[in-house]
Amino acid sequence: MNSPFLRYVSDRASFDSQLSNYVQRDYMQRQYQSLFGCSSVDLTNTSDLYARFTTTVLCNAIVQNSIEPCGLSESQSRPLCADSCAEFAQSEAYVTSDDQLCSKPSSNLLQLIRADFTNCALPGGSLDTKTCIPAIENESQNCGYGNSTVGLCSYCGSGGLNSTDTCCYNSNAEERCKDVTLPTLTATMTFTRVSPTSSATESSTGGGGNNNENTDEDDDSGGGLSGGAIAGIVIGVLAGVGLLALGLLLCLRRRRRPSSPKGSIFNQPSPARQGPATMAQAANSTAPQGYEVLPGGRIARMSALEGHSGDSPSHHRDTSSAAGGIAAVGGYQRRDNSSSDEFTSSPPSSETRGGVLRPPPTKPRRHGSLSSNSALGSSVPQSPSSAGGFSSPQGVASQQSEQLPFFKDYYSQDDIHPGDRIAVLWAYQPRATDEFALERGDMLKVVGIWDDGWATGVMLNERAEEWEARRQAQRDSGVSNASGRRDSSPAAEGEIKAFPLTLAFLLSSSMADVKANAEALVPKFKLDRVLNQDQAGRRISLYGSIDDQSALLILERAPFPTSQTYLANVPAQLAQIQNLGANDIYHWFMGRSGTETSKPDDANFFADLKINLIYPCTETHVKKYSKQGVRFVTETPSIYKDHIRPYMLSKREEGRLNWVFNIIEGRKEVEDVIYRTKLGEAGDEGFLMLPDLNWDRKTLDALHLLALVERRDIWSLRDLRKKHIPWLQHMKARLIDATVKTYPSIEPDQLKLYVHYQPTYYHFHIHIVHVQLEAGATQATGKAVGFESIIETLSAMAGNDEAGMDGITMSYTLGEASELWTDIFEPLKSSGAASRSQ
Repeated sequence: MNSPFLRYVSDRASFDSQLSNYVQRDYMQRQYQSLFGCSSVDLTNTSDLYARFTTTVLCNAIVQNSIEPCGLSESQSRPLCADSCAEFAQSEAYVTSDDQLCSKPSSNLLQLIRADFTNCALPGGSLDTKTCIPAIENESQNCGYGNSTVGLCSYCGSGGLNSTDTCCYNSNAEERCKDVTLPTLTATMTFTRVSPTSSATESSTGGGGNNNENTDEDDDSGGGLSGGAIAGIVIGVLAGVGLLALGLLLCLRRRRRPSSPKGSIFNQPSPARQGPATMAQAANSTAPQGYEVLPGGRIARMSALEGHSGDSPSHHRDTSSAAGGIAAVGGYQRRDNSSSDEFTSSPPSSETRGGVLRPPPTKPRRHGSLSSNSALGSSVPQSPSSAGGFSSPQGVASQQSEQLPFFKDYYSQDDIHPGDRIAVLWAYQPRATDEFALERGDMLKVVGIWDDGWATGVMLNERAEEWEARRQAQRDSGVSNASGRRDSSPAAEGEIKAFPLTLAFLLSSSMADVKANAEALVPKFKLDRVLNQDQAGRRISLYGSIDDQSALLILERAPFPTSQTYLANVPAQLAQIQNLGANDIYHWFMGRSGTETSKPDDANFFADLKINLIYPCTETHVKKYSKQGVRFVTETPSIYKDHIRPYMLSKREEGRLNWVFNIIEGRKEVEDVIYRTKLGEAGDEGFLMLPDLNWDRKTLDALHLLALVERRDIWSLRDLRKKHIPWLQHMKARLIDATVKTYPSIEPDQLKLYVHYQPTYYHFHIHIVHVQLEAGATQATGKAVGFESIIETLSAMAGNDEAGMDGITMSYTLGEASELWTDIFEPLKSSGAASRSQ
């Protein structure tokens, strides 16, 4: 691949910048003007020429062409997935079919776009979903359409399945596409259906006369294909190639999977159905008895498939070829003695699935949310009886779902059929007005099943737990379903709505059985790699497989139980304790719960508890760690001078800083000090740095260091002056330099420094943390003040070198049990003096 912009690249930032400029200018000119032959290309604004995933496809080409010269490994040169390449090529076809963007394209446009697809999908790994890279993961913004609003709106347009794609919501497509007019792409070639009774003589004669009369006109017109015709051909060819690739992939994956019991399937399409060939045929055909087109959205159209509300029988014979074709497809028979009132019931397992499954008059589709007249945008729930607005006619090639006769239950060996009762295992929040809000234990009766994993149904007036208890009571009393009528269905409530079928299970299994089946999945997880570790190492995301299927396992430390009995026994039942250090009344350890024979210094020892011990503790400590309300207060310079400064002095005189002086004077934690100026030689500028007692000293993403200054005249940030700026800047540089030298995998821009106000103790200290350490209360607004912000505030401050932080107003949070609140700010609030200049 010729990539002239690479000569200007020196790092990742310059690569991104140069590639973006190349795509916007040189690439568009070469691709659409020089290669595709488009006339009147506007190179001043190429946004709408951006085919989906263009940047990703170019990056893929650069990587694949660099494998041999750069010696890239397989993991470094993972190819783009073939379906992403197909989406790129289809998008190119869409762009070039718009005469306003690309008029009079080259006659070999089809071959050129097909070549783009072939080159992109050429690597063998492009069909392996475990190793190939989906383009949407690399280019998720704007659904992969760059700055092309036309591309985004064509993808997320109302009425298609894409309209509910997550990227459409993230791109705010509904709002952005309100007033966007998409180009009308009309094919200029039409194909006439030849009657089977027409003779060869008649056809040739008619055609010959026509040609003779218009020879000159045809010669003048050039005989080339228009942009719309080429687009139609390209999209058809690419769709066929994509389906062929997908079929090959599915065959390969099917070989690895064990066969599904009873031959059941997750996604089996309903009978293929013939669309009307011409308008005349549609007008002459008579709708089968029992079919009437209902108005409204997804629910109204879906419910039309589930039986007729009139007097037509549920079983009928039809000797026509159409009826014979339908009957040839395996469905299941409706039982006349169904326990449901108007919906079909699931057949017993002994019945043969050989009945008639009536196809819908048109393929249903799920309404998008981009149209202002969408049925899903209505506040009135849709139902078979709703008289909502009619949807647009369904095209044969539109994005639509097909009905299934049954669906494989994810949590048992059974199949789910229309009419079956199911229980919800996982909660679900609806994204449209015609979807159910589901809670664990809800019960539904299935009305229709669709090949996109969705179903329609009605909510039942009973919970799964109640149904389970009622069934158990019947068993205990000796009642047998075989000896009498099957257990009655709970009454249904509300209208028909949609829901994801994979969130529920068939009620032929008990809740306990389903729970056991679900719990059996976790031990079968096989780890492949660690994806992420966050929340200071308390949550980890793992990628692996279960039964050769990809799986994600997210592990997170669960909250401690509040049982007094349990908590009282925790300290005595720790398997191992590893001492990290002690200073004055403060001690910290790593511990492992349970029974374990390994010793703390063993290589395989790891802890699941970080333990801090304050012994003996004071009433102040008790208040600090107790649950309490929080107040936000404002400290003016006068309040600081008259109240806060005297309070700080009293606390220093209580001897609460002995542990700090032990570290500074080298009596404690000497082995933990990472960096320090030589004691006494740096004078007022001396300082040191060591791990904070809240860090486990292993998880670098949770790095937390503490810097203590040697000088004792600075109690808090309030004592800093303009004259201290050079010292603060020098200290910041030394702290960052020492940290990255001690932990080489950390870079300077992955660190942040801050100071607390109010601090826990009144000796100036600085916190150094990794930027990925999740911000808790100690980094919250009203507690942490950025070190750089302090330096900038002092630099911008008016006055001489003695001007300082004690002259500004500061706001922060206080616990209601804090002495600062009870002894200072609450009385000031009562007197009306708080937060007021004096």
